[in-house]
Amino acid sequence: MKLTRQLFMRKRKALIAAALIACCAVGVYAYFQYTATSQNSAATDTVEVTHMNIKSVVSATGVISPVNSVEVSPKITARLSTVPVKENDRVEKGQVVATLDGKDYAAKKDQAQFKLTNAELKFERTNSLYEQGAGSKQDYDDAKFAYDTAASELSEAESDVAETVITAPMSGVIVGEPKTPGTMAVQGNSNPTVIMRIADTGTKQIIAKVDETDIGKIKVGQEATFTVDTYMNKTFTAHVSKISQTDTGNSWDTTNTGSTTSSSPAGKCHLLLCHLRR
Repeated sequence: MKLTRQLFMRKRKALIAAALIACCAVGVYAYFQYTATSQNSAATDTVEVTHMNIKSVVSATGVISPVNSVEVSPKITARLSTVPVKENDRVEKGQVVATLDGKDYAAKKDQAQFKLTNAELKFERTNSLYEQGAGSKQDYDDAKFAYDTAASELSEAESDVAETVITAPMSGVIVGEPKTPGTMAVQGNSNPTVIMRIADTGTKQIIAKVDETDIGKIKVGQEATFTVDTYMNKTFTAHVSKISQTDTGNSWDTTNTGSTTSSSPAGKCHLLLCHLRR
């Protein structure tokens, strides 16, 4: 009897354990089913399709400069006598913007005029004798050469005197302070004295340096926006008008966009030219 009771208790415990295991299995199965259902439900959520513009922005810093500008330099060497204009003055093409001390050039003109007068008189006498057969061909040629030379020297002297008055080659605004009277203004092709700069401020451009990794994103004709330090909260527009095809490295040459190069292999960039929209 006692043995039978023990066997019964063991069977009862085994049944209870089996029931607990079955309940756990059912619970685990139900949990995974619920999770899978939730995931499937989340995966099938739908949203309304809308149109949006995707922008790829390239940022760069640059300098603003006039599109058209000119440096006013002398064509003769002399001291500045007067400079009747100053920075920010508006000037018109042909307006007198400076004069040079022309005393030496005026004296040379007088000498050239005197030389020409004598050469002309001598040539007239020699020519008269030559036509009468009383003069030689050599004397005629020498007198003619002297006359032509004197005439050329006078023309050059008159041109130099005229160059003592300097006029504006274009209409615009004086940019920067001009040279002051008394300054020696030197002519030359390589390094002439810049008396002043005149710029057309009506049209401006931006010259910016763009990294080589970004230059492929930019095309001529694209619109660009920019801000300036003076008006940080205002945005201006421009359009890309030129992209240099050469590496500018760390150089910054705003006078020859697209042809500035650098031997430095690091920091490669290109010059970007943008014209401002009015």
